[in-house]
Amino acid sequence: MSTPTGVAHVMRLCRDAYTNIARQGMWRTAVRFARMREVKFGNLIGSDKFGNMYYEDKQEVWGRHRWVEYPGGLPWEQPKESTTVPPEWHSWLHYISDYPGNSQEILSLTPSRFKMDHLPNQTASETAYAPHNHILNPNYGKQNMNHYEEWRPNSTEGKRDDK
Repeated sequence: MSTPTGVAHVMRLCRDAYTNIARQGMWRTAVRFARMREVKFGNLIGSDKFGNMYYEDKQEVWGRHRWVEYPGGLPWEQPKESTTVPPEWHSWLHYISDYPGNSQEILSLTPSRFKMDHLPNQTASETAYAPHNHILNPNYGKQNMNHYEEWRPNSTEGKRDDK
């Protein structure tokens, strides 16, 4: 006789929570649950310059056995920002590559002359892009804003003499 899926899921969560408490202690398990809304543990594969830590647990279901933990304490202290994941770690997280982002194989694929530093999302910051005619552009109002010519249907400008 098999157990219903909901019961099996709860049993798995309890088993993982117990194992995680035994390995890492009650406080760290509670913080991890508050951040990720689930209790996962695995081997630390590496970290990046933004403080993200990348884990893998090969006993977890495939497709959920690699994950990232963002820096910061509890969820209300710092928002999770997925744009801080650099491309080399993104390829590892999404199974494009089997090499972790800090491995020499990944780092040697891109020539250094083409490589730019990865930037997280710049929205709502001072470095965010704003078009020239946008009020948040620092040069707004300081320059001539007449970049457009208005169209006049009866004017002789722009008429072709094809006939």
